Amino acid sequence: MEAKISIQPGTGVHGVVYQDEIQVLQFQVGESKKDLCLPTLYFVADKTLDFYLNLTVNGQLVDQAHILVETR
Repeated sequence: MEAKISIQPGTGVHGVVYQDEIQVLQFQVGESKKDLCLPTLYFVADKTLDFYLNLTVNGQLVDQAHILVETR
């Protein structure tokens, strides 16, 4: 099975808080977990920004995660 993770903006936008990218995850038979690394960018601020991860399988959006990035 193939799943795609795409990053969508919230109060944090690509090029400022995160790198805009799509990651494709390949699952083998019996495999149910994958680790992935999402690069964030260095930005100077004392605030919390957010963005969303969309999980798409076979072209259908199946889940969305809300990600918070805090800087201090």
